[in-house]
Amino acid sequence: MGVIAFALSGCIEPFTPQLNDNAQDICVVSGGITNLPGYQTVIISKAASVTEPMHIPLTGCQVFIDDDKGNVFTLDEYTSGRYHVWIDKEYLTAGISYRVRIIRPSGEEIQSDFDRMPSGPDIDTLHYVREQHADKNGNLVPGLQFYVSFKGTENDSRFYHWSVEETFEYHSPYPIDNYYDGTHHNVSPSDYSLSVCWKTQPDPKIYNLSTKNLTSNGITDLDLHFIDNTTTRLYVKYSVLIGQHALSEPAYQFWELLRINSESQGGLYERQPLPVEGNLHNLTDPSKKVLGFFSASTLDQKRLFIDGIRDMGIEYDSICSLTMLGPGGWRKFTRFDYPVYYNTFRNVGLRIIDADCIDCRKYGGTLIKPDFWPN
Repeated sequence: MGVIAFALSGCIEPFTPQLNDNAQDICVVSGGITNLPGYQTVIISKAASVTEPMHIPLTGCQVFIDDDKGNVFTLDEYTSGRYHVWIDKEYLTAGISYRVRIIRPSGEEIQSDFDRMPSGPDIDTLHYVREQHADKNGNLVPGLQFYVSFKGTENDSRFYHWSVEETFEYHSPYPIDNYYDGTHHNVSPSDYSLSVCWKTQPDPKIYNLSTKNLTSNGITDLDLHFIDNTTTRLYVKYSVLIGQHALSEPAYQFWELLRINSESQGGLYERQPLPVEGNLHNLTDPSKKVLGFFSASTLDQKRLFIDGIRDMGIEYDSICSLTMLGPGGWRKFTRFDYPVYYNTFRNVGLRIIDADCIDCRKYGGTLIKPDFWPN
């Protein structure tokens, strides 16, 4: 099982397509270039067996991005299997075509087709509406539905893909008041240093649109991301970043294949039954498949912030739990359990507080506030 990753609003997240056990040396390449100046990223990995799914970064490659003007940009490996290069705005112009070239440590050379960067419109409006959508059981759940509108010209691309990245602030329910690590410690005043986290993640759903057969190159209120009340994401503060990518037609067709494939299997980050080939080729051994697509897109982004919405109700299963000390008392805890958090509550007495109730990082977030987050 290999991992393909695609640029999503400035971040890159992997998904895993299923491959048969004979596909051990298939190379998986992803990433692309946009009109926004900054780091342009390419991720390279090897396919793994479907019986042993794992991400296998391909390290030690030589990676280059060429344009059709004769410019060559050399990428550096900044972490295993991830390569990037800073490109200034003067080299990122609609109408120019770009490709990626890779030389594997084995000497094999992989090259993409040139992909022409089209011109594209900005996002006109981005807003949300409170709606109810049916869940997988057919029950209506309340949430927020986001809509995007744009107006393109006749010279702009007719092929679009939207990436969605959400960031939300959330809080753990309990501070540190007491803990045991072989010795009992009372913390006064209460320690809230592990209480506030932020988490950023992509929406795994694929959003594409072609205006090729429409009378005008634009759309009003295209429904994108929906977030329901079955998590605490909306409870404190929530942000969504929408990236609108104007694509070439081949790049759009690739994203459409991914959309069809992922929707039939439950989502972009679920296991996929079929690999999706793109515009990459093994020049050394043409019989070897290369998965992925290297694209050149015009990107516009808009971000919305939403203050905590608490009148919709929150219905979710918490992993936080409080337990009695039980038989064996403190002797049952070893150094592998430390620190053991606890407190004495009115009416119920002493309770062990699960670390998930104290340390918000247990839910996958970070204590570091994003630079774009408001004070």
